[in-house]
Amino acid sequence: MTSTVDSFAPLRFSTDDLPERDRMAICREVFGRYVVNLQLEGIPDVRFLQTATLRSLPGISLMFGNSSGLRAERTRMLIPDGNDDLVLNVATEGVSHVSQIGREATVAPCEGVLLSNAEAGALTYPVGARYVTITVPRKTIAAMVNDPEAAIVRPIPKETEALRLLISYVTAADDSYAFATPELRHAFATHVQDLVALVIGATPEATDRARSRGARAARLSAIKTYIRAGMGQTNLSLEAIARHQGITPRYVRKLFDLEGTTFTEFVLDQRLARAHSMLIDRQFADRAISAIAFTVGFGDLSYFNRAFRRLYGATPSDVRAAAQRERE
Repeated sequence: MTSTVDSFAPLRFSTDDLPERDRMAICREVFGRYVVNLQLEGIPDVRFLQTATLRSLPGISLMFGNSSGLRAERTRMLIPDGNDDLVLNVATEGVSHVSQIGREATVAPCEGVLLSNAEAGALTYPVGARYVTITVPRKTIAAMVNDPEAAIVRPIPKETEALRLLISYVTAADDSYAFATPELRHAFATHVQDLVALVIGATPEATDRARSRGARAARLSAIKTYIRAGMGQTNLSLEAIARHQGITPRYVRKLFDLEGTTFTEFVLDQRLARAHSMLIDRQFADRAISAIAFTVGFGDLSYFNRAFRRLYGATPSDVRAAAQRERE
């Protein structure tokens, strides 16, 4: 359960920045009352910790949190604020306990649970829990899900494909792209709403729309994340990525085609960009250019040199030398 913040720029809060003896009091008053609109209490004999990064976009708000020794409650006194948003809380590490509308559940790592700001309820984080909270307007989700309240405090299994795509999508979002313009922010928020509806149980019509919009964007984002993480492998292939994602090679090609590029072009651009960043980084100043090429996944040094010069208009040696001159 959380409320929105006022800007898409991230808001960060950490009790580590506060005097230890005042952490609970300040967190309760500042973070609890003014940021998330929840009543916060510590758990006796458990070390208290709360960190959070929050971001508000049109139609959604996100919070990436880390809590320990904390009970967060939306009390009946807080309900008259008129906020009836739905809140999807997904545990990435640790265990949390939730209760609302007479239901209780324990949420394990990688599982999700839906809550409503229109009802009193509580979340308890005993020790070391990390989580992602996604808040969406109820009216938006109600247009895509027949009875969203039926899903409240019903644990969502970690095997749920839409849940995995959703968490991958929101955690991989990059400030410089996903939030760069109002249009991109709107598209990102729409995709997240689509995925939340799929997680809860969208209607057939909404499912078709979400699969062709939010799920497709999230799948492409997951593929790109996988490529960036593994581009040092010379055998990084479309077929291997398709197997990892549980989809067909043809669908991978289609996703890149819809973006106006190809799988091969994207992998090449990512490898060259990584090589460029290493060449201008003083940390790698003593590393041979051939070693950098192999590190980012090139098996042919001549091909690397040609591709690099074609993209950057200079040789790898020229780029490294220019960076060294700028540092002197």
